[in-house]
Amino acid sequence: MAEQLLENNEVTLPFSLEAEQSVLGAILLKPECLSTVLEYISAESFYRNSISRSLPSCCRCTPLHRASM
Repeated sequence: MAEQLLENNEVTLPFSLEAEQSVLGAILLKPECLSTVLEYISAESFYRNSISRSLPSCCRCTPLHRASM
């Protein structure tokens, strides 16, 4: 399961790596969903640090976010 993918191999709370990756994929494929996604989650919502660091990058890459900067 996802627990085997952890970098430090410690037992942790349950999480879904596939769900976290799906959220980022949805933002990249359909950038207009970003505002809806951000109503429910933030970078801190993700379990894996590598994925939580990816959310701000996805936000910067979406046309809607760049237009509001």
